Amino acid sequence: MGGRASLGATWKAIASTAVVDARDNTDTNPLSATYPIFLLNGTKLVDAGYDLWDGSIATPFNITQHGTIVPPDPGGVAAGVWTGTLFDGTRATGPGLGTLGDPSAVAGVAVHTTGAWVHSIPWATDNLRRLYAMSTFLTVPEPTTCTLALLGLFLMSKRRF
Repeated sequence: MGGRASLGATWKAIASTAVVDARDNTDTNPLSATYPIFLLNGTKLVDAGYDLWDGSIATPFNITQHGTIVPPDPGGVAAGVWTGTLFDGTRATGPGLGTLGDPSAVAGVAVHTTGAWVHSIPWATDNLRRLYAMSTFLTVPEPTTCTLALLGLFLMSKRRF
């Protein structure tokens, strides 16, 4: 994934396969994930990783890798997202995402803040859908550090030799 979304991080799909649960793939297992998660625009999605799987999230998970709002699917249908995942972060029954010949897979809807963000209804596999993804930890400089750095650069640019 290039552009804004790469940010020098490793990205993992928030998705379950026949052998891996989404919460394990993303290190958000309710037994251990205590860090907050933010969208690319800085909006807090959940207070802690385990909050992804408690039935609701703070805001819709609807920001693309380009920092824009997820558009509706063709025909104006709500933005479907392949997950293969139940509300609790475990894999849905059946062959799962990525299984050849799977007639349908579980999808979420990007505009929901209830558990439907990850598990809404099965979608036919001939439809194109998005995937949710999350990165490894990113460090954002504190505003005071940025302000001081910019002030220093400004002062240096005004200095005459």
